[in-house]
Amino acid sequence: MCRGSAEQPVAEVNRVAASTGNDPALDALLVRLHTETACRRGGALALRVADLDVDQCLVLLREKNDADAVAAGLADTHAAFARARRPAERACGW
Repeated sequence: MCRGSAEQPVAEVNRVAASTGNDPALDALLVRLHTETACRRGGALALRVADLDVDQCLVLLREKNDADAVAAGLADTHAAFARARRPAERACGW
């Protein structure tokens, strides 16, 4: 019998995402976002730093036109990750 990914333990999916691939830190963060919000791929890709409310632990998901409550630290972790990955200056000046 073939089992789908919905039947796999979430912890195992998180472990694999955090330990494989080209960017395990980003993969683990995206899996956590999907797990906590049930957002679609487009919702995750459209996420901006301005959509993160660190103080109230909310993530604005444009696909749902609503803010989802997330576990303490998820919005902050996403914001910190984005700040760390943002280039200091863009070569084209914008």
